[in-house]
Amino acid sequence: MIKSIAKKILVVFISLYSLIQIIDQIKINGGWYGLFYGSFILSIFYWILKPILSIILFPINMITLNLSSWLIDIIIFYIWTLTFPMIRIGDWQFPGINIGSLIIFPYEFSGWQIYLVSAILLSSLLKFYRWLLN
Repeated sequence: MIKSIAKKILVVFISLYSLIQIIDQIKINGGWYGLFYGSFILSIFYWILKPILSIILFPINMITLNLSSWLIDIIIFYIWTLTFPMIRIGDWQFPGINIGSLIIFPYEFSGWQIYLVSAILLSSLLKFYRWLLN
């Protein structure tokens, strides 16, 4: 039981750390302590709010073929940023990518866009690290 809880907190911790490394405009004050504290709070939100929101949004989830799970992750991320005082999120200037024939142009994310991108990226990182550890 405790091993399972610790593993879940570790996955959220690693995902949150990766998100901070990818999007440099997300800052968590307090160093490693702030990062661990934030991942602990986010883990609690995922354990408590995700099942509740999944039940509430079940009809929409059925209609959209599970695409509303992104909406649930965005809501949880936004609630977490409101309740966690050590986080600061600013505008993010995406530098763009140029890999051979793949070109993604630079773009500036602001306001609600940064929440959407951050929440979706965090959700993807969580799923990846859960898969990796299992």
